[in-house]
Amino acid sequence: MSNGCKGKELCPRLIDYLVIVGRRRGKYISQTSINDAPSSILQSVTPELLRRYPNDDHKDFFLPSDVTVFCQPEGCITKEVPRHSHSHRETTNFVFTLTEKDSAKIRYGICLNFLQSYEKCRTASMDDKNILSSNRSHKRLDQRLSLTSLCLISHHPFLSTFRELLLLLKRLIDGCSQRLSEDGQYSKDIIWATLTGCWTEPIPPRVMQDIRELETWILMLLSAPVSVPGKTKVLLEVLPSNIIPTFEFALPDHTRFSFVDFPLHLPLELLGIDTAMKVMAAIMLESKVVLQSRNYNAVSMCVLALVALMYPLEYMFPVIPLLPSFMPSAEQLLYAPTPFVIGVPASFFAHKAIDIPNDVIVVDLDTNQLLISDDINIPDMPVPDCTELKNNLRKSLDKLLLSVPEMESKSDEMAEMNYTFDSDIVDIAVRVAMIRFFNSANVFANFCEHTRTLRLYPRPVVALQTESFLRSRPQFTQFIAELCKLAFTIYIF
Repeated sequence: MSNGCKGKELCPRLIDYLVIVGRRRGKYISQTSINDAPSSILQSVTPELLRRYPNDDHKDFFLPSDVTVFCQPEGCITKEVPRHSHSHRETTNFVFTLTEKDSAKIRYGICLNFLQSYEKCRTASMDDKNILSSNRSHKRLDQRLSLTSLCLISHHPFLSTFRELLLLLKRLIDGCSQRLSEDGQYSKDIIWATLTGCWTEPIPPRVMQDIRELETWILMLLSAPVSVPGKTKVLLEVLPSNIIPTFEFALPDHTRFSFVDFPLHLPLELLGIDTAMKVMAAIMLESKVVLQSRNYNAVSMCVLALVALMYPLEYMFPVIPLLPSFMPSAEQLLYAPTPFVIGVPASFFAHKAIDIPNDVIVVDLDTNQLLISDDINIPDMPVPDCTELKNNLRKSLDKLLLSVPEMESKSDEMAEMNYTFDSDIVDIAVRVAMIRFFNSANVFANFCEHTRTLRLYPRPVVALQTESFLRSRPQFTQFIAELCKLAFTIYIF
């Protein structure tokens, strides 16, 4: 994954859009389907765009219509749970990318998902009372919740900070609703009901005032500029500094490591170093690789991390951190003739009712297994260089493991800060280990001595003298023989 600032126009906006996605009011579920449901999950429907900020598209970037299925990859799930259940308090977050076909520009989607009541919020009528009376036999399951998404779309991968902003926005909305409901006049979800279109009566003045203040806060957030790489930083005070610290945004100069705001060590931690290196080899040698997991965040982070670990090589094929199961014809991408790295939900193949293609390697993050067809052969990396790489990676991960006992004795807030700090140190060590591997004797050491510049303009073309390069390696391997042919055709140093 390359640095988005080098050789590309920098988008001046910090955030492009904020959207709310979920189930639109008016799509009722029949009482029969509720009674016959074998579990609390009633059904999954196509998610819809409920609200967006700003209302108009930017001239240089229209809001994609398929953002809804990326926010809810397995559809908008509706559940019935007990009234006293705390299901609506649980949140999940993950990242997806939207790639423009013509320009190949990448936009990042940072999504916060949670269950929210979507029942009508109005004064109870006689019809409602009759319905409630007929449902007494289902008193245990009497609160209907629907999956709701808050999502930020941006050109810039400030993933962790955007995640904090989404959590803060949800807390602000929940806090306003809680305050309005204290006198018993309004529903505890009245702000959400209004924002998602579930409110069916004229909006009360007190509610409208809070919504205006929230929307003003959102629009001010969307008006924030982005920093100039390597020169400036943006300080964003979203609330008084005595309540929440100021958010900082800065991008590195293109001569530095590319900006990465996700855990690079995650694939190593989830798969183990040996398996992770096998996956890395498959990606570098132009294999089609699919990662799957029930955890959206894990699979999307692992896809981004595996591609970023190839630095200074730039992967030139499709990279999709999370391909929605609910997207029509999404499975056709798996039959494309080009290599790819794609993340999918664990239910993807079952939902699409298809078998795994023979030329696709599937990495199951939930079971730490690789599903590889007998027809696929992945050559081993050079033994001495790969052994040194794995040793360096183990030392890097040990730094993270050694810090766990120390964190257990500290407060939650301090432990989280220490974990973030230690995680950053580990990620830097992992990146350094990978670069040392690429620059090792049996891989790409001194490769410049075996290159020849064919032309400089309009675009530099450099050819590798393959035979002399391979003869200069202390140990010849099939891995490097294949990789050196690909590095100057599908990768850019």
